[in-house]
Amino acid sequence: MPAIHSPLKQQGQAILLILLVTVVGVLLALSLVNIGILTSEKMELQNAADATAYSVSTIEARDLNFTAYTNRAMVANEVALGQMVGMASWAKMTNSTPAFLDLYFSPIYPVPVLGLSIQGIIKGLKTVTTIIEPGVNAFTTTVSTPLNYINQAYSVAQRGMHMGSLVFSLSTMAEMINGNAEDAQLSMFGILTVLRHYQTYFSDFNFEGDPFISSFRSHKGWDLIPQLGDGPEEDAQKEGMSRFAAMVNEARDPFSKNRYCSVSGICNDEDTGGWSIPLLPPIDGDFNIDIDTRDPISGFCITCVSVSLTITIDRAGGSDVRYIEKGDEQRYSWTAVDTAGMNIDFMLDVDVFELIKLNIEERVGAPLGTGGAQIAQKSGKYKSGVNYKMMSDEVSDDGYGMNPSINPGNWLWNPPVSVNGLDGPYSAVNTNYLDTGNKGLPRYNDSKTGPDPIIIDKNMKLGFESPYLLIGLVKKMDNVSQSSARGRFALESGVATDDLAVLGKSEVYFSRPNSLSYFARDDDETELGNTFNPYWSARLVDTSYIDRTAALAIQQGQLWLPTEVTTNIDHMKSMLSFIEGFF
Repeated sequence: MPAIHSPLKQQGQAILLILLVTVVGVLLALSLVNIGILTSEKMELQNAADATAYSVSTIEARDLNFTAYTNRAMVANEVALGQMVGMASWAKMTNSTPAFLDLYFSPIYPVPVLGLSIQGIIKGLKTVTTIIEPGVNAFTTTVSTPLNYINQAYSVAQRGMHMGSLVFSLSTMAEMINGNAEDAQLSMFGILTVLRHYQTYFSDFNFEGDPFISSFRSHKGWDLIPQLGDGPEEDAQKEGMSRFAAMVNEARDPFSKNRYCSVSGICNDEDTGGWSIPLLPPIDGDFNIDIDTRDPISGFCITCVSVSLTITIDRAGGSDVRYIEKGDEQRYSWTAVDTAGMNIDFMLDVDVFELIKLNIEERVGAPLGTGGAQIAQKSGKYKSGVNYKMMSDEVSDDGYGMNPSINPGNWLWNPPVSVNGLDGPYSAVNTNYLDTGNKGLPRYNDSKTGPDPIIIDKNMKLGFESPYLLIGLVKKMDNVSQSSARGRFALESGVATDDLAVLGKSEVYFSRPNSLSYFARDDDETELGNTFNPYWSARLVDTSYIDRTAALAIQQGQLWLPTEVTTNIDHMKSMLSFIEGFF
């Protein structure tokens, strides 16, 4: 029988294979642990960047909404001032009516009975109106002066909120970064984008940059919170204040806009306001003569004559915020004019054989009462040299409730001073001040308007500017705890550089909820961003290709930066360090 060899001599040969597999398994496990740690750290860092960007944008959205609320409150107070100046103007007109009647009827005073009766009626009317004007003036002056100070308080609160948002957003940024990702900090690119953002959002504090928020004022006296540097250029200042003035004029109530009358039969329509009483027996509302002789076949006019004559007593009035220029300041102040007059509308239309044609349409009249008032500073050129332009050639036909076109006789009678109580619009306005300390429309903050800030201004090309905010965070790999083998089995780091880096981007945006009938606009138009409606919110947005490319270039040190940019970055670092010291 052949010999049988024992297999015991082959025992233990699998140990080498097991050891090799174990080493590889351990390395794979360590690698998986490291990848998990890196992923967790990266997610934590990304969450910190997103939370920081969203929190800062939320603060700015609240600032914009607060600005909108205070702007609306100031507009409402200005409308109330328009009502006050309108009441004072109306009272002055009422008080001037007996003087005009006295002028017209004085020639018949010597007539027995009739003359004395008319004189007595006019004296009684004068007694009543003399009591009305001082009482109305006392009331309107008492109300208008506090409204001016309330608007000053709103203006200061608005500027204070905006300034506080700067400090609070910086402190919130530091707190969110430290609270959500330990040992994380803004990257060089992150500091650059934050600096650029603040240069645009807070440019009204004279940070150099394309302004997203601008502060406009009509008078230097509104600088209760001074500007840190130069304000907007003169043209921009004028444009900004004209926008506010347009908002106020558009918000006027019917009484302020055109002294709207609601009595049927004698009142004009909602556009012209006031009232009109015909003095001739009406024939279709007018006294008409029509002669129309035509060829029966061709319809050729042989003799066509049309004459229309209307005599009415009309009252009109309105309160306007108007522009007054004084030196390098743009002032917008309330003025009001009310008039009553007897008017004749005459129309003559003649056509003879289509050879002789004549068309005359005229409205002439005589004043029966003129009143005016203003809320403005009573000093220098503002009183004597400028307001006359407001009351004469620079007033359009639709100004002051269409006063110049409804009662032209009052505007022809426009002496610089009152003559025996007979005021013209100019003298009426310049002798009736409700608040001589009013500095015009209040200072207010405004934002850029448009669907996209990059489209609004060609200089805003990068996408880092407000309303966008880009946060770039980094974390040193030395601060990331990882499992690591040594020697020949050492594992390489899973990042390209010594830092973990992420980007987070947010924006403040304006969105009116048109889906709800309560908020929807009556004209069904899409409303662009503005600081007169509080519909600002914050949201996270995707980073763009430019954002990511610029971040890689700067964080990898591949982009040369000029000295001015480096200096700004160092200033921002110092500012952030200063803020962090308080938290």
